[in-house]
Amino acid sequence: MDRADNFPKKIRIGIIGAGPAGLTTALAIEYYDRKKRFEVTLFERNSSPTDYPGVEYGIQERACRAFERIGIREKALHRSLRARKITFYNSRLEKKFRPIELDGDWTRHVVRQEFVADLVGLVKRAKLLTNHEIVSVRPNEDRSVTLKANIGEGRNEEFTFDAVLSCDGSSSTTRSQLFPMQDEKRDQGFSCIYMMLEAEKPLEAEERYLAMTNAGVSNLIMGEEATLTTFPLGKGRAAYGIGFDHQSRGHLWSRFDLDPDTEWADIPANTREALARRLVEDACAHDPFYAEMLKHVQDWMSPRVYLWAMEDTDPLHPPYGETGNVLAIGDAAHVLLPTIGMGASTAIEDGEMLGRFLVEGSAGVPGPEVFRQQFADSVAKPYAAERTEVWDDLVRRARTAAEINFTDQHERKRFAVGPQIPHRTASRLVSAIEKAARAAGV
Repeated sequence: MDRADNFPKKIRIGIIGAGPAGLTTALAIEYYDRKKRFEVTLFERNSSPTDYPGVEYGIQERACRAFERIGIREKALHRSLRARKITFYNSRLEKKFRPIELDGDWTRHVVRQEFVADLVGLVKRAKLLTNHEIVSVRPNEDRSVTLKANIGEGRNEEFTFDAVLSCDGSSSTTRSQLFPMQDEKRDQGFSCIYMMLEAEKPLEAEERYLAMTNAGVSNLIMGEEATLTTFPLGKGRAAYGIGFDHQSRGHLWSRFDLDPDTEWADIPANTREALARRLVEDACAHDPFYAEMLKHVQDWMSPRVYLWAMEDTDPLHPPYGETGNVLAIGDAAHVLLPTIGMGASTAIEDGEMLGRFLVEGSAGVPGPEVFRQQFADSVAKPYAAERTEVWDDLVRRARTAAEINFTDQHERKRFAVGPQIPHRTASRLVSAIEKAARAAGV
């Protein structure tokens, strides 16, 4: 007899968002829930979790180790490129800085759509509902939570869960409705244009371009107005991230006869290309190669070419509701600037740890009614005590890197290298997490 037969009533968990945080949480619950006590439903507002317009994720050590703990590291990352090094160069000063050497076993580059598709493929028991946009989150008197989902054509449907995990990103419905006093986004003074470069015929592409895409080396190159970051993705693919502050944006937009408030969606393809070229030429004045490689952007109007105004949030304190069983993780709890490449990795670590805390917190609980009453004390509060220190530290590091590497660049003579080092922001905390997991016997 399956041990789950001892618990005829499942504990119902709703997860809002099927990105890295939500999918990893579902996968962690499946791994740790040996008694199959949990029934998990994932809600995705798009027609597929891969529809989000992101280009690239840097999967850092903290995320790789989280995947390792739930037995999916190689399966989740089988299409990744191993990272070897980050180089730093100030073209204005013609000065190189010491590179950071990386361990490719624990630091990877992935194409977002491929990576998310692979995570979806690993989910076995959780139900995934696409085209379900959560429009309201309502705590109930018994601490259960009711979600109202817009399922299209003006129709809504309601779902009630014993606990809801908010993994719905920087525009979180949960955060805006249940934590309105902590929902303020902070403008950090700069923007980034992200784009995918992909050779139509990789085997025929330039040798140097192929080396850039396949060698596992990222480059940060600072100019007068812009900083270019290159991300290798393998198979003749790379991503560019071009960062520039608001002052530079105003000057640049005016050069191309654009109103300062012109939205990216309203800028035509040829102007987008010209803007990107101007910024890359500024950052890489020493080497025209990087601007020339913009020819490998296949479609300038694609969702894989987008402008991201850099905003973050202070982490939620606490990240759980007082009246209902709602807990926020990932960008719903802490929007990290991309300046240290830790956003997705922290969300993945959040999800793996939350899956473990949920299962541990349900141990000895006879059923969902008791679980609902004990969720705050047995899951939410101990989880928050473990994670908020991490979130605070990483938000601070990301802001430091932004201030030094992306704003008022004409005055800068160095890089904020320290916050970029993955193991420096992970090793002590990862060791503590793994020690706790071993002590718990998982």
